[in-house]
Amino acid sequence: MKKVSQMATHISFPFHYFAHPALGNKSPFFSLPWLASPRMRPLTRFVFLGSLLCFGAIATQVANFNVSHEAAEAHDCGAACQKRLTLTIPADVAAVGRDFDVDFYATAGNFSRASSKPGDVLKLQAVNPKTLSIDGGTTAYRFQYVSLDADGSVVPVTGFIAFPFTPHLSASNGGAVSKRYRLAAFAHGTVGIFQGCAPSNGPALYDYGTWQPVLQRGYAIVATDYAGLGNNDTTHKYAYLPVHASDVYYSVVAARKLFGEFLTEEWVSFGHSQGGGAAWKLAESEYVRNDTSYLGTVAVAPATYVASQIFDSFLDTVTGGINGSSSSTPAGVGFLPLLPTAVQRIIPSYNESILAPTLRNRVSMVENAQLCLEGVLGLTLDLNMSQIASIEGALRDRPTLMKWQDMSAPAQGDASPAPILVIQGQQDTAVRWKSTVDAWERACAAGNEVHLRLFPTQGHRPSLSAGAPEWLTWLDQRFDKKAAATAASGAYKAPVKKNCTKFTREPLNTEYVRAPTDVDLKPYLGPLSNFM
Repeated sequence: MKKVSQMATHISFPFHYFAHPALGNKSPFFSLPWLASPRMRPLTRFVFLGSLLCFGAIATQVANFNVSHEAAEAHDCGAACQKRLTLTIPADVAAVGRDFDVDFYATAGNFSRASSKPGDVLKLQAVNPKTLSIDGGTTAYRFQYVSLDADGSVVPVTGFIAFPFTPHLSASNGGAVSKRYRLAAFAHGTVGIFQGCAPSNGPALYDYGTWQPVLQRGYAIVATDYAGLGNNDTTHKYAYLPVHASDVYYSVVAARKLFGEFLTEEWVSFGHSQGGGAAWKLAESEYVRNDTSYLGTVAVAPATYVASQIFDSFLDTVTGGINGSSSSTPAGVGFLPLLPTAVQRIIPSYNESILAPTLRNRVSMVENAQLCLEGVLGLTLDLNMSQIASIEGALRDRPTLMKWQDMSAPAQGDASPAPILVIQGQQDTAVRWKSTVDAWERACAAGNEVHLRLFPTQGHRPSLSAGAPEWLTWLDQRFDKKAAATAASGAYKAPVKKNCTKFTREPLNTEYVRAPTDVDLKPYLGPLSNFM
């Protein structure tokens, strides 16, 4: 797909655009009455370039196009496959939106390959709350900033920053509202690999019980889209965790340049699935190794050893079922269509042979229609394993896939300066729970403090809510412990690393605990007979 041409972003009027001093002084100034609020007065240093009214917006559809009968048939997508597309494409549109703000997501005119620095702010846009389906009391901004691509070059990236109505209540100040928002950097799960699959463009900002529970505890959330989603200056290097870690880290740097007066110096990161792996990779990166303001990471259902999981899951299936269950489908098989492109974007010489011809033909249809996650997940549901993957091809591809994994995965011996909490459901059909245990063991062997919590009966998304009482409290404790240590000694000292821990949590009554499956949460992935 061709890149969206650079639009004249500084002469459009549909939204608030702010120009930070870092953006330069290129635009006329609009004075808006609500800036007189004492809470917002520091933001008067920004330049407003528009009205919150949505007239004149440059918006178009760039993803999740309907697939014609003729195009589907030409790509081995028969009646069942076509029926599935009529269900999954609307689900993707609901998640990321149909109307794409071409103006905002186009590369900013003040971006320079030669002079822009990672963490620089390029654009800021207040989001019209009437367009959002998130919880009341939230204020959200979209922003564009600079990060680093896989080759080390600078690249524009988009994302959003969200604030709760007020910060958390301060236990050290008699329960009064804190003066600053605790800062949490969020890394999202798989949403797709094309430009139009940007979380920040969707009405719910791609929340499914991920970042809003943290926001509700008084945290400001900074959430990257990841490079290649939203802005298309580069391709999205799906599941290549070093670049995702860069995107998360530099989103924090940019957020501080924009809202530094309102944010704590201390910060944490958290993520789910693809983002769980990204957050874990960040925890072991040079970015935070000497950052005493970084307090720790939560990784929920993290993507770690992505290539190994493919082979191990096939072995699980042959020797008794996925993750020890009765399912005949390997963990993560629905994501397999994304893997060849992910690897090719890092290792261009890779010539894929792992996909069976039928699925390979359908994958080319995905690119033509720019389908996001749900459209991809539906591709394999009417196929048997011989139509999905080639065993011989997988064995040929294995060395390249493992090379890519070695370049990408966390838990390969790098040090983490702060603790990591890992939450993993044992009925996860996207992330093989045994792979997460393997990653935990290797990270602990490297001397890191990693705490693993396993949740029987729980799947990929339900592990978020099942583990919420623990992981949300754990985030709070990172800040509380630092505040207490600083108050006691007058100067903060990094805590001594503790031993790793691993516990399997149990519900009050396993027989009656709610454990929704993927089909329960996403009926459009269930039997087609339900829709006849």
